[in-house]
Amino acid sequence: MPLTGVPALLATFVGSWWGVPTGIVSGALCFWGFGALAIRRLQARGPELLNLMRMGSTGRAQSERSLSINLPVMQRLLVGLCLGFGAIPLIPQGIVPAVSLLVGSRTRSWFLALYAPAGWQWPTALAMVALGLAMYGIGVTLIVRARRRTGALA
Repeated sequence: MPLTGVPALLATFVGSWWGVPTGIVSGALCFWGFGALAIRRLQARGPELLNLMRMGSTGRAQSERSLSINLPVMQRLLVGLCLGFGAIPLIPQGIVPAVSLLVGSRTRSWFLALYAPAGWQWPTALAMVALGLAMYGIGVTLIVRARRRTGALA
């Protein structure tokens, strides 16, 4: 979709007022062209789409749903927290400050490791990377164990 604005952007470089009529014309052409494409697609695949909407998911989606696992509430919460928030210590609190330390940037921003005393910056960044990886490991391990227990994973 961003490519539909390229003609208007290019016309703006020629003359600033040319961007408006070019945008209107390219918008109308996109409206007509993509509308025609949608009509053709619905004529070719409309019955399949209606059947999908009426009957629900296809056989493949149902077989994927049968692979779902049943975790106790606390384990489900732990998996959600680990997989949902594991990126915070890993990337912005571990990897980014480590890169910042490597390149010698003086900007501390909100990176915990960069506020630590000079001798503790690298250990703090590495500890954050380890924490993030451990969170992902715990989440994945709990899911794999639950799937093995239910026989969903061979």
